[in-house]
Amino acid sequence: MPSSPSGPVRRAQLIAPFGVGAMVIVPSGTSLIVGGLDYWFKQKDGKGNIDPQEFIFEEWRLQAILDVNHFRLPPDFREILMWGQKVPNLGITIPAFRFPSWHFCYDKDCRLLCSWPMYTRGARGRIKCPECEKKKKTRYMFQVPFVAMCERGHLQDFPWNEWVHREVKPGCSGTLRLKSTGSATLAGQKVKCDGCGKERTLLGITSATPSGATTLSNKLAEGTEFLCQGIKPWVGPGSEENCSAPLRGSLRSASNLYFAHILSSIYLPKVQDLDLQKFGAEPT
Repeated sequence: MPSSPSGPVRRAQLIAPFGVGAMVIVPSGTSLIVGGLDYWFKQKDGKGNIDPQEFIFEEWRLQAILDVNHFRLPPDFREILMWGQKVPNLGITIPAFRFPSWHFCYDKDCRLLCSWPMYTRGARGRIKCPECEKKKKTRYMFQVPFVAMCERGHLQDFPWNEWVHREVKPGCSGTLRLKSTGSATLAGQKVKCDGCGKERTLLGITSATPSGATTLSNKLAEGTEFLCQGIKPWVGPGSEENCSAPLRGSLRSASNLYFAHILSSIYLPKVQDLDLQKFGAEPT
């Protein structure tokens, strides 16, 4: 993902389909979510001088519509090719965060399901299963294929702990495991808690009615709704905002998980009044 040799993305793709909040899978197989604009125009190591003036351009009609004073091109990644060269804005990358943060062990005898720190900039490395390591085995963790979203544009990890315990605030903190029965449907995927022994399939987590009600929100716990928590993972920690929309499960690779909101205009240079008078036109 960032514009670097290990995961290049063209500038145009940073508008669509890989804009802010979009998910992208880098060559190593890690799923990342593109960070918000507050994290842009910074070097990978956080050091060095950045001159954003190089990336600024203006389009006065669109600026008026969006009520902004300028636009910026996404930065292109530049490396030092030869010592002594004076190349501006070296090492700028577009930040991305590891998402979803939940991982599971692919070993059929383990299948450990656990959360991993998400906000490590550009984290792409493979993660070893801690339980298998204790048994002197090298097994790797893979990101879970499911996330949860709402119609207002929020996105969060699937609530594994709440779903298996059928509680909005479960009291059990036992080890979770993601089992597979071999079926190609969601009914063949099952999450189980070692602590209390509870288990539950993922059947229905992507279902919704025409009215907008979802199985994930209505059936997670008896007698109460489990609603969206207003999370925007591309903004970083502490991004929660009030939201009361139903949550719906989704494959993280689903095409309907992200739609870029694009506004465009035809670029017409703004000519100064003095220039207009040369052609006999009246200033406006």
